[in-house]
Amino acid sequence: MAKETENKEKKFYGLNNDYMFRAVMQSDKEALSHLVVTLMGIDTEEVISCDIENPIVLGENIEGKEGILGPASRFSTK
Repeated sequence: MAKETENKEKKFYGLNNDYMFRAVMQSDKEALSHLVVTLMGIDTEEVISCDIENPIVLGENIEGKEGILGPASRFSTK
């Protein structure tokens, strides 16, 4: 069994992979919030909430090539 594990090729998925980007952002609200404030050019203190509106089911379709533009998110500011 150990030999079988050694022969498996490990894959690295960066955040340029839609699945990984969405998995990280829906799992870490602080990362999502920081991304939003950076892109919007606002202060972190202005964000009240930040949520993913269309979460993915982790573990499904990691190599899929769907026509998804990105996660829909909603955030509230002061």
